[in-house]
Amino acid sequence: LRDRQGRVWFGSWEASSSVQPAIFGRVDSDGSVIRYGAGDGFDGSGGVLPILEDRDDTIWIGTHTGILWHLENLVSSLTVVDGLQDRSVRMLFEDTRGGLWIEARNGLELWKDGRLTPMTLPTSEGYRLLNPALLAATVNVLPEDARAPLFLSSIWAAIERPDGDIWFGVDGGVVVFSNGRFTLDRLNHSISDLQVNALLEDRSGTIWIGANTGIARWR
Repeated sequence: LRDRQGRVWFGSWEASSSVQPAIFGRVDSDGSVIRYGAGDGFDGSGGVLPILEDRDDTIWIGTHTGILWHLENLVSSLTVVDGLQDRSVRMLFEDTRGGLWIEARNGLELWKDGRLTPMTLPTSEGYRLLNPALLAATVNVLPEDARAPLFLSSIWAAIERPDGDIWFGVDGGVVVFSNGRFTLDRLNHSISDLQVNALLEDRSGTIWIGANTGIARWR
């Protein structure tokens, strides 16, 4: 990630061994390299996954052991102690209202105004159930799945539309968060291995949807 100050942030996927831990650091505009370690809150046991710069110039780093964020050369951590459902963070997305969407292995959380709100509920079987309190009155699923629990699988992509709706690309289709409620577009798709892993809205308002089965557009 290149931030607004011109610094480049880097991290490795995971530790290759106990002798060679995962790395995380940045390259400043003058070419100097800064590495973060255990003394900064990064223990190196979990790899760096997403890196995001928010509207306040804070750098958020998702790792296998939780979330780290960097501000004024200080590193803090947001982990299960703060309510995060699982310490392995795989997706970070900031909306225009200042909310940070966090996908961990066991659920989706929204970090806003200093607090975490669970958007999914874990089940004893390890699935992620969409919070029933956050479902729209009408959801769009296949008729045969109308009475089935609404599970949210891995989130691969996210965009925010001009009207404030947030689209998530997931296994099985698209989940839309609109006016504080979730609605779904064929979450339980007849193609069982459908995976929406890319979303892009162009200047005309067309949304391009990239999936493992091909490319589609929505207008």
